[in-house]
Formats: sequence, C-alpha cells, structure tokens
Amino acid sequence: MFRVDWPAIKRGFFLTAIPILAILVYFSYNYARFGSPTDTGYNYIFPDEFLAPGETRTFIEQRVSDLGILAKSRSGACHFIKWKSLSPF
Repeated sequence: MFRVDWPAIKRGFFLTAIPILAILVYFSYNYARFGSPTDTGYNYIFPDEFLAPGETRTFIEQRVSDLGILAKSRSGACHFIKWKSLSPF
C-alpha cells in the first residue's frame, strides 16, 4: 500500500520544509520588529504610554487589548468585518 523509500522521504521533507521555512521567516520578522518571535504587536495598537494620567481606555481599546482585533462577538461575527463594513471606502 505505502512504500517508505528514498523518493517518499524526499517528498515528505520538501512538503514539510516550506511551511517550516515560512514559520521561521515569520518568527524572525517578529523578533526584528518587537524583540520576541512570538510577539505579534497587539500590545502596540493602544499602548499604555499614550494614555494621559488618570485617563482610562475606551471599551473598544480595552477589548482589542484583551482579545485582539479579530475577536468574535456574541453573534459570531468578527469585529474587524463589522468595522470594515461601516467604512465608506
């Protein structure tokens, strides 16, 4: 049924090498931008340094900070899609 021979091993290697290479490029890009391979930049969308003393975040800023941009709402739709659908552009 299945034969494990040298051509099959080479095909398996090449099939896994491309996604692994893509992940390594993505991690190195994040490391170059943020200093950590797993940091994707969500902390920098609404940074705490931009808040005035005594100022609190709005609901949207707090939700994006906690859950991210593509967090699902209770209805199941993504907020990003809702925001884009309200845009005139």
